[in-house]
Amino acid sequence: MVINSRSCNAVDGDGEPCMGRPIIKQCRTGLDPKGHQYFIACSGWTREWRQGHHSYSIPDNIDETVLVKLSNSIELDSIACIPTCT
Repeated sequence: MVINSRSCNAVDGDGEPCMGRPIIKQCRTGLDPKGHQYFIACSGWTREWRQGHHSYSIPDNIDETVLVKLSNSIELDSIACIPTCT
């Protein structure tokens, strides 16, 4: 599943759909129950409009540091040079 292409299912009190997009958020409590620092949330979530927004846990096999950098368009550290296939 490509999370950044999903739309949110939340609908406000006037029947208008949420126009939010997936974003990486840091857990307020430090770590979630699985030991993750981050989760995927909806940019349309507000204290006044909490109901119906999507959020996702980051799978255990995902490097959170790399995911945060990619989602914020931060350049990744250089990768060791590996000879190309011939």
